[in-house]
Amino acid sequence: MCSSDLEAKTITCAALLLAKDTFGGELQSHQEALICLADMLIQLFAMESAWLRAQQFTNTTKKDRATDLFELFLASAALRFNAAVRDLFEECGAEPSYLTLPRMNIAIKRQSFAAWLLDVEKYSL
Repeated sequence: MCSSDLEAKTITCAALLLAKDTFGGELQSHQEALICLADMLIQLFAMESAWLRAQQFTNTTKKDRATDLFELFLASAALRFNAAVRDLFEECGAEPSYLTLPRMNIAIKRQSFAAWLLDVEKYSL
């Protein structure tokens, strides 16, 4: 399991507790908070699923490309996850959270992957 996945699980647990403490038994009627929690869980599932898929390629010739693609996906998912965390904290009336996943330079990863696609002629201009 990657460290970002573990951090995301920890942050999700903290967010669930925040929502429970803020809304108590009325949480089910706070749709915006539920949407934020659902978005966090969806991104968490997607990150873990991508990591597991990348692990399938660890002993193949495609390992480097699978790792690059996983890191690109992880960076994109982390942005969506962090947005959901921020929105939940706003919905709960809490201070902006230090509980976010680290930002990665997604532009460089996208450029690298695009260059590879052009090199192997899988994507034409």
